[in-house]
Amino acid sequence: MVLSPTIDSRRLTGWNGLQFSNPVNWEVIVAGPRHLLVENDLNPLLEIRWEPDGKISVDQVIQATISRLADSKLSVLKLVPPEPFRNLNLPDLSGLTWHDNESLDALVWQCPVCKTVLFLHLNSQQTNPATVASLLQSLRCHQKPEEDALWSIQDFRLILPPGYTYIDSTFSAGLSRLAFSGQDLRLDFCRLAPASARLAQSSLSELLKSMLGRQEQEEILNHSNVMCEMQVNPTFARRLVAHLTRKSMYRWGRIWHDEHHNRLLSLIVESRHLIHLDEAHHLANRYEILPLQ
Repeated sequence: MVLSPTIDSRRLTGWNGLQFSNPVNWEVIVAGPRHLLVENDLNPLLEIRWEPDGKISVDQVIQATISRLADSKLSVLKLVPPEPFRNLNLPDLSGLTWHDNESLDALVWQCPVCKTVLFLHLNSQQTNPATVASLLQSLRCHQKPEEDALWSIQDFRLILPPGYTYIDSTFSAGLSRLAFSGQDLRLDFCRLAPASARLAQSSLSELLKSMLGRQEQEEILNHSNVMCEMQVNPTFARRLVAHLTRKSMYRWGRIWHDEHHNRLLSLIVESRHLIHLDEAHHLANRYEILPLQ
């Protein structure tokens, strides 16, 4: 189940199987496939790491923390989580401290349903425990196989149907990219900003051709001032080569201009077989920009 993207003054964040609600003024930064950093006005608040399917245990996480801090000559101690964390329905929730005043530095626990192990490191000087407890109360680390997956970070929101696996991502100045594979498709979602600067140098069709690889067989399916859609269907000779090398030769792409947010969004779909346009349109229609505040 994917909840509303904003709840009052909070935002629903989703990344690689994890969902939680956080204040809209918090910035959630991707540090790895299962590693998120949270900041507020450039001040670090907390970080979250997780590993699904019981691949590691809580004890292994604690031992890894001890080893990581050994060079700093810090001793890691377990402690009973303080209020308000004790009121959360998180079995076997353990607190960790590595400071002399025994303030809470981290929380670690295992989900009893999906066996995901989660590690949350707090910046004790900057983080309000009640706010963190509210985040944990909303946290979900598992879903039913038939449920859609939410990917919502920074200013975009993407909802994927079941069956797609995360490949990689890029977050840099003016460019965000997420890649997935599944159901004989490769999906590349991009966000380009600011759109005005990009469009001052290239048209939508030129940008999309570049993303598709500038193939000779490009066919424009739809084109307007704010959207361009193309497909690439290989020749018989190229299809034969693709069959022998198992390479994806069919490509479909759409790029569109979100004028209100000054963003360009795009989706490139690749496959070894003919791409069904209804499916491609459905994927693109569930990718959008959200207001930051």
